[in-house]
Amino acid sequence: MKRHKYLVWLRGALAFGLAFGAFLAVGGASAQTPALVSVSPEYQLVGPRQEFSVQVRIDDAAELYAFDVLLSFPPDLFEVLTVTDENFLTPGLGGDPFIDNEAGTVNVIHAQMNPAEPVSGGGVLFTVVFLARGASASADLLIGKAELSDRDGFLLACETRGGTVHLGDYALFLPALFR
Repeated sequence: MKRHKYLVWLRGALAFGLAFGAFLAVGGASAQTPALVSVSPEYQLVGPRQEFSVQVRIDDAAELYAFDVLLSFPPDLFEVLTVTDENFLTPGLGGDPFIDNEAGTVNVIHAQMNPAEPVSGGGVLFTVVFLARGASASADLLIGKAELSDRDGFLLACETRGGTVHLGDYALFLPALFR
């Protein structure tokens, strides 16, 4: 009889220990921070008919294997001159970026090929060189689409942040001297 109570108590303790361990394992897991795809610099001042560049960056990437990013801009104010893939991912599938100056979009698609390893961390995905066509305006550069995927083709969570370009002459302010 004593042995039976001991086995019941031991089984109960074992069940409690397993349940508590499972609770700790689930409770200890934390949600992965989504990657951030952003325009850099976030703000810049550009003169009329001036060339300028922006980078599309990624931060906090985890196991990135491919990306499809669409950058939107106002076509009446800017013209894309060049787009350069900055090889954040190993060369693979992709092709030339699709530039549509009439619609105001740049679409860059890049996918690694096996046996390349996924990439984690941050860096520059691509650089766009623009020509400013307008004057005295502020314009947004927006990430219209950002799809990131892992090696198996599953989408990775991400957030986006655009940038602002102010077109206009540089104002020179000198201090006034009074006597």
